[in-house]
Amino acid sequence: MKLTKAQRAELREKFGGRCAYCGCELPERWHADHYEPVVRNWRSHSAQFARGEKPPATLETAQAAWERDQEVIFEQKAEIGRLSQKVNQLRQKLAGLEGDKWKPIDTAPKDGTEIILRRGARVSSGAWIEWSKSAAEHHSTTGEYLGQVEYDSGACWASWDGGFTEDEPPTHWQPLPSPPSA
Repeated sequence: MKLTKAQRAELREKFGGRCAYCGCELPERWHADHYEPVVRNWRSHSAQFARGEKPPATLETAQAAWERDQEVIFEQKAEIGRLSQKVNQLRQKLAGLEGDKWKPIDTAPKDGTEIILRRGARVSSGAWIEWSKSAAEHHSTTGEYLGQVEYDSGACWASWDGGFTEDEPPTHWQPLPSPPSA
């Protein structure tokens, strides 16, 4: 809101030609709309007046405060840039430790070797299995031979938790890690 000349004169006289905030004598050019500059410390969750100062009373002091604030912002941007670089370096280091061990499923062994299977976020161990058209069937408790049972032959990736299907097979694989040394 812009004040008229009459309103500015009335406001100036209301406080005896002095700043209502800091009490300094107002020069010819002065601000009527003071604000409290605040510095927020996000680490300690506290706030205080910027540099312990009171709001600027003149255009000149406001300009000086603005320039100091720009220097602080520039320094903070530089610090953010340095921290961002450090984060990227740490990410690269972590990626190097983990390595990109995931390989396309097309390259996986299909000889029954147990491997780690993955589709999206789902990870499980399993193997490529194949079955023939028929198999001998035995009684589950006595073991007595019951004869040949006809099945469709086929092959697929099987995980031990039964999570992968022919419609949603794994997309990547990696070998099982070496067992820990005793």
